[in-house]
Amino acid sequence: MTDRAITIEHLTPARLAETLEVLIPLYEAHYEPFIRTEIAKGAVPNDHQQTTFIALVDGKVAGAVQILLNYVNTETYDLIWLSVGKNYQGLGLSKKLMDHAENYVAQMLLKGEPGTLMLADFTRHQNPDSKFYLNLGYTEGPLMHDARRLCLRF
Repeated sequence: MTDRAITIEHLTPARLAETLEVLIPLYEAHYEPFIRTEIAKGAVPNDHQQTTFIALVDGKVAGAVQILLNYVNTETYDLIWLSVGKNYQGLGLSKKLMDHAENYVAQMLLKGEPGTLMLADFTRHQNPDSKFYLNLGYTEGPLMHDARRLCLRF
């Protein structure tokens, strides 16, 4: 198998439809309107309220992650919609997207100051044995109303 070209870049309006094509099938149908709305917000400049990054494999959208400024605390950022298309799983894209998002928050948003990253662990809700976020250095937080675990990284 040949090496595949993998890059991470900001989502742009030109890549929005392709990104939605990859993400929407990965979620239950009732999430579709939220995905369409929220991912679109991250494709245009919005004063860092929402920033979406996409993973490209051989020039095609393969996954995404979105950074959302937490409205309770301006030094806290939520990482949401981390997703990798079924045809691209197993390439390490989730870790690459997380690394990119975490570095962006640290360097561009927090500018070296302390802060917190927060996410809902949908992965472990679907696969109880998954330690993906724990292996990335996140700490378990409380359960949310829908039994999904919050994970935090300081």
